Amino acid sequence: MTDRAPDGPLACPVCGGETVVRLRGQYDDRYGYPGQWDRRRCRRCGHATLDARFSDEDLGRLYTEWYPRAANRYEDTKPYRSLQGFRAWLDGTRHSAFRSVPPNVSVLDIGCAYGHTLAYHAERGCRAVGIEADQHAVAEGRRQGLDIRQGLFDAGDFEPGSFDYVTLDQVLEHAQDPRAFLAGVATVLKPGGAVVVSTPNVGGYGARLLGRRWIHWHPPYHLNVFNRTSLSRLAHDVGLEVRSIRTVTDSGWLRHQWFHFFTRGRPGESSVYWDPRRKGRPRRRARAGARWLDRLHAFQLVTRLADALGLGDNMLAILVKPGPQ
Repeated sequence: MTDRAPDGPLACPVCGGETVVRLRGQYDDRYGYPGQWDRRRCRRCGHATLDARFSDEDLGRLYTEWYPRAANRYEDTKPYRSLQGFRAWLDGTRHSAFRSVPPNVSVLDIGCAYGHTLAYHAERGCRAVGIEADQHAVAEGRRQGLDIRQGLFDAGDFEPGSFDYVTLDQVLEHAQDPRAFLAGVATVLKPGGAVVVSTPNVGGYGARLLGRRWIHWHPPYHLNVFNRTSLSRLAHDVGLEVRSIRTVTDSGWLRHQWFHFFTRGRPGESSVYWDPRRKGRPRRRARAGARWLDRLHAFQLVTRLADALGLGDNMLAILVKPGPQ
């Protein structure tokens, strides 16, 4: 847990530095979870943290009851396949952490949802284990015979040095205590093993230009949002070496951002774009604009340019545990 100094501001959960409020009254503008919280930024490392606290039980209910997965089935999502070539680069498919895992290794995927990544790894000769908080998603994955553990990640559930790779695909930002979380991940890695992290980049162009309408604030689900400095600092402090950190972003995210900008829900109200339980449609002008931008491949080109400049909305990091492989 992050701490408040007595009569002082919330301390940065990464470096312990002083934080200041940058965005007041953030709320769940996708699914309508009740409440409002302040987003704070660290003066020292630039890390962004949400001034919110949840018990493990509350977090389990948050993802089971408010994320709109209950009506979905495993078969609703196409299986993952290996992707190469120009189109894969243009669409930013390499942004996902699981795509950096080689064949024939042991891998733990934390936050695996329905387990499609586990099936992908198994087809490539891997021993794959998943962890997921959403009870419905776990049941769907287990129905396919996949090894998914229900709940939040606890390093004590595994023998130290159990896995060659651990993948965190849009997961680290959900951790209340990212230092304890990543330290636990490091203990289940074999020496020479790697954790692959894909996580939103608060140092990118989106957070700077879009303010509170940036989709990756995503309160209260995204509790901690990193930049290169804070992610590198966190890795170093838990004994991991940074092999690489680069911005690799799914081009579809910018299309989601376009619609989110025009359909953002009000406090206590879900968005007609994000919540499939609502029958409304995104605004007509937003749909028309998106069609023109799709024809011009504008979402892909802008995303690729931002990534090339190191200003993309997503970081892909490979963090290695020292020692022989």
